[in-house]
Amino acid sequence: MFHDKLQNNVNFDMKMFENVMEYLKDSSFTNNPTLEVYYNILLMEKTKDEKYFYALKELRNKYKDSLTPFDNYMLYLHMDSYCTTAFNEHCRTDLLNEQFMLVRENLMYNIPEHGKILYPDFLNEVKKAVRVNEFDWAEDYIERYNHILTEEKENTLNFCYGFISYKKGELDKALDHFSKTNFSNFIIKVQVRILLLQLYIEKEYYDQAELLIDTFRHYVSREKAIRDTIKISLLEFLKITGDLIKLKSGLNENDNGYKYAKLKNDIEHMSSNLSLIHI
Repeated sequence: MFHDKLQNNVNFDMKMFENVMEYLKDSSFTNNPTLEVYYNILLMEKTKDEKYFYALKELRNKYKDSLTPFDNYMLYLHMDSYCTTAFNEHCRTDLLNEQFMLVRENLMYNIPEHGKILYPDFLNEVKKAVRVNEFDWAEDYIERYNHILTEEKENTLNFCYGFISYKKGELDKALDHFSKTNFSNFIIKVQVRILLLQLYIEKEYYDQAELLIDTFRHYVSREKAIRDTIKISLLEFLKITGDLIKLKSGLNENDNGYKYAKLKNDIEHMSSNLSLIHI
């Protein structure tokens, strides 16, 4: 309930929460690994203190064989979520290797008993590996498990291979793969458009980039599923990117020093970090 209240803006009535936390604070967890793990998960979620992440890492190693598969999986999800928040909201890269180790060690729990895997989970696992240059692992994962994707298989494979190609510096291959995707999920659709925009700019395809910014802006404005806070950040990002393209393409050569300074100031004062949508 505490996690969902923070992540999904659900308003639970939690009158007894502090009483329960006080009780647990004074309790002994001898012979109760499940309670010890969930108490530390709560402390990590509540305080955001990194020491609880590493405490959970120790408990995970200590109790891996004692916890049920479900509890091991929930422990993985909360630790993974902590790493994701550090990366997305605070631009921290120091936990990316920790996150990949979680993925690699927890793989047996990511494949449900009925032998299917959801495509957002699939491509997220690949992204976590690619961010730390574990290309062989990512490609092996794709080959080994793509047959149990529940849906969006072709889109997912193009996204994954596009992400790998981009990280390897193979920009043309990345463009080709991303251009073939057409996800129904608006979060991943937005991710693809941002990645395409980055590629266009790196390739100096400024006309294509400006066209994409225009269609992207219209999509963001009309897509009701995107939260208002994310819409504001996306529209700010698109405006800043458009201004950057004008500077890079030499369309406005006067007062470039002032314009770069203003651009930097606009970036520093964005409403929120755009990577909240998990690019």
